Amino acid sequence: MLAKAGSILNIGHSHEDKQTQNTIKSYSFGHSEVGAYTSLHAFADAIGDTETAQLAQTIIGEEQMAAERLLRLIPQLAVAALKNAD
Repeated sequence: MLAKAGSILNIGHSHEDKQTQNTIKSYSFGHSEVGAYTSLHAFADAIGDTETAQLAQTIIGEEQMAAERLLRLIPQLAVAALKNAD
């Protein structure tokens, strides 16, 4: 339902603006995943599950790298949306 609401809110927005908004959403979701895996890492570490803790730590690093790539794209997409608005 939330995805559908997001689609409805995007009606009338340019393709570039939609790309910018979707990238921002992906960036935000990536950070929520970092939070979830950080919690999992702490829990697994606390109970002595080193395998899960190490896997969670690896995934945290991957999510952080993905978020950084998305963050670098946001200004480029925003400028592209502005250029195509004319």
